[in-house]
Amino acid sequence: MTLSIPSLKSILHLFDAFLIDQYGVLHNGSQAFFGINSTLLTLKNNQKPIIMISNSGRSAKHNIKLMDSLSIHTNLIDHVITSGDCTLPILSNLAKKYTHTPLCFSISNENNHKELSACGVNITHNPENTDIVFLAGIDNYENGALDIQPLLPLFLKNNALMLCANPDIHGITSNGDIRDGPGKVALQYQNLGGKVIRTGKPDTAIFQHALSLLPSSTTKERTLMIGDSLEHDILGGYQTHIPTLLVASGIHKNQLNLPLFNPLHAPQPYDHEQLAHSCQKLCSQLNTPAPTYISPLFIA
Repeated sequence: MTLSIPSLKSILHLFDAFLIDQYGVLHNGSQAFFGINSTLLTLKNNQKPIIMISNSGRSAKHNIKLMDSLSIHTNLIDHVITSGDCTLPILSNLAKKYTHTPLCFSISNENNHKELSACGVNITHNPENTDIVFLAGIDNYENGALDIQPLLPLFLKNNALMLCANPDIHGITSNGDIRDGPGKVALQYQNLGGKVIRTGKPDTAIFQHALSLLPSSTTKERTLMIGDSLEHDILGGYQTHIPTLLVASGIHKNQLNLPLFNPLHAPQPYDHEQLAHSCQKLCSQLNTPAPTYISPLFIA
């Protein structure tokens, strides 16, 4: 049974290290959430290592710059891991397996051609003549996955491999709306018969990478994964055999019956038992493991 807690204070002594998600936990892309810096400082003052694991198709450097612009004290975070950074070595290894320099079609929120070319591929803008589709972000597409659908059969003509650097099926905008994530495009391509390789949560590889950066004395049992997605953060933590905490004010806010909950402000009074019950019900609906804990915000 998931335990509802008002903050990390009551369980801080149970854990030696913290793995944290970014979007929906620390900020919404345009504003930092309530109490973020004081929470990070509390963990740091208690000598708790903090590693951020993000399903961002962009680099850790880009994400640190974004958080800095939101006045989040990134110097309190020990390591930043992104699925985008983890995907580039995979692309390099794939490129070596071709007898020719493979052609790569990029779907991204930014011009990443330089980084991709450094992995041993040539960039193409022809969807019918590509070996690899590098899928990192779809924010530039007004209608999300719908705008990319016409490209999928063209990729399939050449049996292109899709390398998904952000497996999130859904994301949340700064105003709280749910939007398509790159993972939705990858799922649609797979359903058409296309081959897809995904990097990032919930795959255990990115969690194992994070754990390898912690002191050798740190055990899984005393490491807590904190995130707002049942299907990525909580499932990934469960599959890696580490305890988890679901931040209720993130992407599942409306499903957890917290529509008026604003992560930009201090949490209002709520029914702990009802929140835990709503969480169990949602986990059953989504067929995901239940988190160890649930809390309205990432606060301590």
